[in-house]
Amino acid sequence: MMAPLSASQRRTDALETALKKMQTTTNDAYRCCELLSKRARQLDSLTSPASDASSMLSRSNANLAATLVLMKDAREKFDTVTDCAPAIERLHKGVTEIEEKREAGGRSKGTLKKRVVLSEQDIYAAGDSMEILRDAYDYFLERKNWRSAPSTLGALERTHKMGIDAMSMLIASHLKAAGQAVRPKRNLKKDINIVPASEETAAQVSRRCTV
Repeated sequence: MMAPLSASQRRTDALETALKKMQTTTNDAYRCCELLSKRARQLDSLTSPASDASSMLSRSNANLAATLVLMKDAREKFDTVTDCAPAIERLHKGVTEIEEKREAGGRSKGTLKKRVVLSEQDIYAAGDSMEILRDAYDYFLERKNWRSAPSTLGALERTHKMGIDAMSMLIASHLKAAGQAVRPKRNLKKDINIVPASEETAAQVSRRCTV
């Protein structure tokens, strides 16, 4: 008969069995890690091109958005003449009719129905339109290499000139309606203090005349 194992022997055998099981578990864990590492490398090889493509798509989307903003701005600038011309044409036509009426001494009832009646808002609208035309002109002046830029610059210049002519005519019309606005100042001094007009300075003219 085999002698019964001592307590220490039993503990040694149990420890040896546990160590073998731990070794087996460690080997299994190592194989799992190797397999996970291999799968990770495969996944990385698959996702990297997708990530690069996604990054390129994001940059392309940003570039397209910026291009759309530039195109919209350019489209608005190209439409400047179409948008601003009506206000300037209305002012020009109204001032022209005022001058024609002044020269003719009045209008008949038939023509009064078709005449343009200018308001303060019409004048402000024409002034704002001229500022917009100047901004658009500067915009295209920096982009002369565009195919449509020369013709657009010409149209902007013509429309702006019409506005200048209309404003000049309006000012002249108001001055004519106001009558003589400058009169000689009453001089109480003796005639010896009067300087001939050809020898007067600007300060002397200012003192002699009042507005």
